[in-house]
Amino acid sequence: MASRQETARRRQELSDHLKRITTDGSVRPGGRLPSLRQLSAEFDLSMPIVSKVLQPLVDQHVVRSIRGQGLVLAELDSTDLTFVFLRTESASSDQEVRARFGFERGCAELGATCLVMAPTQLLAVLDPHVRDSGAGLRCDGVFSWGRIDPSLSAMLAEQAVPAVLSRYAERDPAVPHDLIGFHDVDGGRKAAMHLLRRGLSRSAFVGFHRDSDIGLKRIWSREREQGWAEVLPGGRTFLVPTVSSRQTAAESAACVAAQVVPALAEFDALVAADDIVAGGIVDRLQADRIEAQDWPVLVSFETLPDVAQHVWTSVCPDRELVGLQASRLLHDRATGRHHGPPREELVDMTVLTRMSSHPSWAVDAKTWGLIPQVA
Repeated sequence: MASRQETARRRQELSDHLKRITTDGSVRPGGRLPSLRQLSAEFDLSMPIVSKVLQPLVDQHVVRSIRGQGLVLAELDSTDLTFVFLRTESASSDQEVRARFGFERGCAELGATCLVMAPTQLLAVLDPHVRDSGAGLRCDGVFSWGRIDPSLSAMLAEQAVPAVLSRYAERDPAVPHDLIGFHDVDGGRKAAMHLLRRGLSRSAFVGFHRDSDIGLKRIWSREREQGWAEVLPGGRTFLVPTVSSRQTAAESAACVAAQVVPALAEFDALVAADDIVAGGIVDRLQADRIEAQDWPVLVSFETLPDVAQHVWTSVCPDRELVGLQASRLLHDRATGRHHGPPREELVDMTVLTRMSSHPSWAVDAKTWGLIPQVA
């Protein structure tokens, strides 16, 4: 029996072989590929393993399995799919740019064309007079990470154009579309488990939502708190107070930090709903000249583009992965692989362990100059 290392080596050789013969022209579109049995014998792997190695190429519609013919290299459909990434009319945020990059990459892997449009441009594409004249572009699906106007949402539904929308963005809940976002409850659990495994059970959650928030507002903060509380029940929650109706995120973070820092003796760790909150806490710790050894272990949820500037451990919401998954959801709809009711796809997050996983992190961070010193 082959060792695990030997099996892994053969799997990689098979994967490289399949990628080569499907891209170097040795097999033409529509041409037959070696059968599962032949590949199994050639690479001395079981047929289930060969099937698993082959599956990504099948999912990407590079290879097709046809009854009576076996495996063939897929031909491009004469009706190539075109998907639209809906960008905001104003300047794009980093979150939107990341989601767009993942979506474009997903479209490329699926052999689909990706167009980036503002809502006004998409409305022109969907206009029946333009479309029926043959002068318009085709649109087989739309992905929007930001707000989508109810009238545009309704038009997509009327014309049966599949759409995947962010579960966090403002939209018309009465119009059915597929939704995508992060598994925020599970992210909260992961943050709490990260602390618990290090013997830190006295933690507090610092949130950006309020008990009065309804609907979509701060859904991510509310669900992250829920997951944290499932693992560490009975802990204290600090919620952002509203000082003024025009309060910015940074001002909100400063307000909540003013509540948290005086109560630090009660806790050995903090879970912040996002890195704006975490940054506000660090700023207040520095401003109050709190000794480094008295700082809590800090876990946050990453939202900023440059993670290197943070020394705290983060639960990372990968927006590129969201965009990639959105392209696959649209492809399933456009190709008829999924006909069911609207579904909600939740993408898992990953814990990025940094210096803040250790109680002495603040001392180390200041030693290395990762946190600016108070003058």
